[in-house]
Amino acid sequence: CTYRGIPCRLSNFTKFQSPSYGNCYTFNNDATAQLQTSQPGSSFGFSLDVFLDPDQEVGLLSAGAGLRVSLHQPNVKPFPEEDGFSIAPGSATSVGVRQVQLDRLGKP
Repeated sequence: CTYRGIPCRLSNFTKFQSPSYGNCYTFNNDATAQLQTSQPGSSFGFSLDVFLDPDQEVGLLSAGAGLRVSLHQPNVKPFPEEDGFSIAPGSATSVGVRQVQLDRLGKP
């Protein structure tokens, strides 16, 4: 794992348990020390290589092998069952994300 070309640390991850997916990990969950970038591309953002060991698959919890990715705000509990997307094993996947904030005005 790298972020902006710098190796990640274990402290960058928070572990939680999902009833459907078992062990899950959140990157950049500390709202007081958020890692941010304003440049596009994997060299300027988060990059993760994962080895999926078929012997570690939790067949009782999930119907298939792979990863589930859920993007969420720091300090917000993720719901990978409801939000996110799946990545099949044996593939390379790139994802680009741009955050847009909408401020709704009240009635005039």
